[in-house]
Amino acid sequence: MKIRNLDHVRHKDGGYTIIQLIIVLLIIGILVVAFGYNAVGATDDAKANTSKIFLSSDMVSSIASYLSIAGEPSTGDVITDALVSRGAKPDTPWGGDPWKATASGNGDSQTIDVEYPIGAEDAETYARDIASDLDNAAKYPSIESASASSGEITVKYKTLN
Repeated sequence: MKIRNLDHVRHKDGGYTIIQLIIVLLIIGILVVAFGYNAVGATDDAKANTSKIFLSSDMVSSIASYLSIAGEPSTGDVITDALVSRGAKPDTPWGGDPWKATASGNGDSQTIDVEYPIGAEDAETYARDIASDLDNAAKYPSIESASASSGEITVKYKTLN
């Protein structure tokens, strides 16, 4: 059996044909689309997890610090800046609209209500998932309730132990 000489396929310059280059670029394009799509979803998932950690841990610490120093706020007081000065991050992972903390109720029923916007492409789903996880008294005893509406999470934190 004789092996064919394929020297005639290559150009004398030793380069590749335009067809070979197009095939390589097409394969690279397909890989970028496939992996790029997954990376976008992973980024929003990471931001959602960061938000959940912030709302379940960092915010609780900031509220406890605020209450130990300033005492209970009056109903209607916006205490966002006070919580930021005690370690709460001023922005959400998505940027855009900042979160807002307001005191509501009085006495034994007073809460700190935090409105936390979700800036993901699928904000409704992320907000609902985070709120349903945070609305678990056994897991998060400092949280009275959590709900989602219009791509925003509202978390009510207890002020009394």
